[in-house]
Amino acid sequence: MEETAFIRIGEHTVRAIAEQYQDRTAAEGKVSFVQFVLFRFAQNGLRHLSGLAQVVLGLHHPAYGHMAVIPDAVRTELSRDFD
Repeated sequence: MEETAFIRIGEHTVRAIAEQYQDRTAAEGKVSFVQFVLFRFAQNGLRHLSGLAQVVLGLHHPAYGHMAVIPDAVRTELSRDFD
């Protein structure tokens, strides 16, 4: 599933990269089913993050597809991470 995630900023699409395996098993044997993904942005794609471009987070899995538009307030906060 993590290999189907993407972020689209205007015309730029950035595919997710799955985090390398991390052992997330607790001492009592409980396993975490959380998968972390990374998005590597090119600088020219980031300038659109706080601009007028629409930002979409999505999944393109054969059994489940979904896309959500990231609201302006969230987009503004994310853009501050790259200043």
